[in-house]
Amino acid sequence: MKSLVIFFILFTALLFSKENEQFTINLKDPVYKDGILSTHEGGVFSSKDIRIQALHIEYKNNVENEEPVQVVSARGNLMITYGERIFIGDTLTYDFIRHTGTITNGQTSIDVWFMGGETITLHPDHSFSIQNAYITTSDSGQIDWKIHSRKMEITKNAELSATNVTFRLLNTPIFWLPAHKSNLKAFNDSPLRYIAKWENGQGPKLSMRYRIYSTENFGLFFRLDLRPKRGFGGALESNFLSKSKRTLFKTKNYLAHDTFFNDNDPNQIKTRYRLQGIFESKNLSESMWTYLTYDKISDRNMPGTFKNDDFELNTRKRTELILRNYQKETIAGINFRPRINSFQAMKEELPTAFLAIKPQVIEKTGVITQNHLKASYLEYVSANELETFIPDYHAMRLDTENKLYRPFNLHFLTLTPLLGFRGIFYNNNPNGDSVLNAFLNYECDVRSPLSKTYKYFTHNLVPYLTYKGISQPSISANDLLIFGIQDGFHRLNEIKIGINNLFYLSKHLSFEPNFSTDLYFYSFYSDHTLSKTVPKAAIDFTWNFSSLRTTCKFGYDIENKVLNHANIHFLWTINQNIAFNIEYKHRSRFDWRKGNHENFILDVTRPVDELVNSPISDGRNLFRTRLELKLTPQWICRLESHTGWGRKDEPSYNEGTIDLITTISSAWKVKVSYAHRVKEGDTIFDPSALSFNFALVTK
Repeated sequence: MKSLVIFFILFTALLFSKENEQFTINLKDPVYKDGILSTHEGGVFSSKDIRIQALHIEYKNNVENEEPVQVVSARGNLMITYGERIFIGDTLTYDFIRHTGTITNGQTSIDVWFMGGETITLHPDHSFSIQNAYITTSDSGQIDWKIHSRKMEITKNAELSATNVTFRLLNTPIFWLPAHKSNLKAFNDSPLRYIAKWENGQGPKLSMRYRIYSTENFGLFFRLDLRPKRGFGGALESNFLSKSKRTLFKTKNYLAHDTFFNDNDPNQIKTRYRLQGIFESKNLSESMWTYLTYDKISDRNMPGTFKNDDFELNTRKRTELILRNYQKETIAGINFRPRINSFQAMKEELPTAFLAIKPQVIEKTGVITQNHLKASYLEYVSANELETFIPDYHAMRLDTENKLYRPFNLHFLTLTPLLGFRGIFYNNNPNGDSVLNAFLNYECDVRSPLSKTYKYFTHNLVPYLTYKGISQPSISANDLLIFGIQDGFHRLNEIKIGINNLFYLSKHLSFEPNFSTDLYFYSFYSDHTLSKTVPKAAIDFTWNFSSLRTTCKFGYDIENKVLNHANIHFLWTINQNIAFNIEYKHRSRFDWRKGNHENFILDVTRPVDELVNSPISDGRNLFRTRLELKLTPQWICRLESHTGWGRKDEPSYNEGTIDLITTISSAWKVKVSYAHRVKEGDTIFDPSALSFNFALVTK
């Protein structure tokens, strides 16, 4: 044994290449014969670049020859660490002089990717190539899908290049490409996804989504859909994110010859398309921000046809360009919003430019000034089928808004009065004349925040009173073109008085109150549409904990003696296996459809009987539930229901879905759905509206 130790010491002293690279050898029961050091009992051979561990190791060292040799051969329980990668395989031959090696039947991984092949060649720059190669996201011995190539090249930075590529499902080639390039670290999902569906009434559907090209910052995808009874559909998608993370550009473009389940004739095949894109960019100082979206749709049903996470950008069906410039004292911007879908009715901004001067304090007075200027060319366009009933109209619009306000802290009282001026010029009105609408607005906010801390909680009490007033505008709303809520003004004297309670529990600290209530009343003066001095009252509740949240909002119309609105939302995550939410919404026919329910100009401008007989009155009830159960570690059950009733002359409806979701093997996700959806015109439960859907999706 001593002789072996002496031999090992002498031997390692000689283990220096011409590049002066040192090695470490740890072999069990080594044998030296004919210039070869070997073991069959296991060992480790390592340098700064590579570590080799195997059951059988042979090392040949002859650096004194004209062609020096330093080669390690290893097999049996073989594992190689090369740079940041770990390889396994049947055999290894590594040349320490040339810094190259060959692994037979080798395998390795990069993040979620697993790859291997007949021969893996290690290169000096820590890149490697694979002959007769495959790559997949499956880590099991049974590979359901894989990308196969005659040769793959993987760089040190995990950039993949492959030639003669086939995509194989259950080892059956189904798709071929001459070449493929991808950055394996840029994407954690599979470059190829399959979806197999069967939908009642629509029949089977096969989908394939393939990443054609990708780098660290860019990805290009192709998607192909097929319904055997309908036809083909295809999509081209792209994602770009700059290295600085300041520029983003995404597109999704789809074309299909297909049907839609909610058409009047669900068997009518149509050519449908959707072109979507989002662009967002900031400069280095973030003083300039550019935002662009576009969404061109062939028909109003198209978004419902492809309503899924795999094909949806958050464009809200809008096409708009937004530019912002942020400076120390000002914010300037341009909005450009045209209509590109003929079935939409909307206000076009062609364009709108604005300049907002940041609030300034007038020295020695404490008075704060706020000024805003806006110039627009607006055009209201109706959907094509409505143009004969609602003709289009347009106008140039110049708007100035100026405010002065000052907060006063009076011991336990905070008083903030405000005085403002608003002037809006239109070069066109319903009579074809140019008009100027000018008025004053005045406000006063009074609050008295009180707080006390007890042993188990802290209570904040805030009584408040807010007054809002608008002087009589110089032009009646009937003589103006109304493009939106910012064009409808009327004399207003409104008082809101309330009391806000906030409770913070010591055992459940959070940024939001654990319990809060807000009780408030509205009163209006100098108008003739509401007879009661206090016509509206409301109360809002919130319970907020780590796994439980409940919000309740109730409004009572004292004028008409009805519950004006009731919104109740309950969310509870019981444990890691059960979570659900329940939502109930009620809106009376006296609760008008408004974008801002805190704006009561409409209420004091139009008589109640006129509003209640218009489409702006839309009383209804809605009840939604959602329950998610984790039945087993691999099975999830999701149940949803949607019930509506009480909407004028429309019938009640019930909808529901049951989804079962699981993962089989390591690469396939199965979703089975059973649903009842209401089509337009359904009045009662119709068994024919039930649908059974089955989806098989690669992860």
